[in-house]
Amino acid sequence: MYTHICKTLKLTLVTAFVALLAACVDTSLTIDTLTNGKKYVGLSGEPAPIPGNTQTLPETIRVSYPSLSGEFEAYLNGQPVGPLFNAGSTSAVVAVADVKDFLRQGRNVLMVEPLSFGPTIIFYFDNDGPMIDVSTVDCLDGNCAELDGGQVDLTVRASDTTAVENVTLVTHDYSWNGGTDNGANSRGIPFKKELITEGTTYPLTKNEDGSWSGLVPESSMYELRATDAYGYLKSDFYLSANEKISNVFKLKVNKSVLDTMVPLVMPQIRQLH
Repeated sequence: MYTHICKTLKLTLVTAFVALLAACVDTSLTIDTLTNGKKYVGLSGEPAPIPGNTQTLPETIRVSYPSLSGEFEAYLNGQPVGPLFNAGSTSAVVAVADVKDFLRQGRNVLMVEPLSFGPTIIFYFDNDGPMIDVSTVDCLDGNCAELDGGQVDLTVRASDTTAVENVTLVTHDYSWNGGTDNGANSRGIPFKKELITEGTTYPLTKNEDGSWSGLVPESSMYELRATDAYGYLKSDFYLSANEKISNVFKLKVNKSVLDTMVPLVMPQIRQLH
């Protein structure tokens, strides 16, 4: 009897607290151009590569209110973006292009005037290819660093806000040109040119657990490519053991599985040309 009364009292207090919070929400503030719970694919003017029944993010985010006292406050994924809005007497507007650096692949949260119990919406966004993670690498001859015609058995995982359509691995012939310097980077450090020749593409097979695997020949450089259902493609580059990137940086690997192939950021690869 006593336990039942306590449970009933707790439920009543929780319900009252939720109702009190709901009453505190300022309904005069509205986020006009985004829909709570909606998924947006691509930025305005930049639709997904594969056309479909999707909607891009609007060109602008607009918040309406009857009046504004003080500075306009808004947070996108916890980052203050209020100063980026053009706040007027009855509305505040910001171009999505001005806040796109704060967007995340997947779930996004926009909070407006949180201290005044303003509105919060959750929306979803995708304009990039799948994230790729190398799970296992097994060189069948026991030595990935020695390019002797052996094979590599690898398994990767690719994740995205939508379905991953395919994952492929491209082998590249890579060599470091130890000749004269080609120039310098933004910090004035000289670099020499790396020579990359594309080789063969090998499709990986999707497993029951959602991973992708395949058997490919050993190579000096590997490129993993993953494509999602919207047509967005992402590539990650990997160098084989002991390959040199430049005269000031070398890759050094040990027997660890994940050290067998060291990931490189694509812009770093591109600037070597």
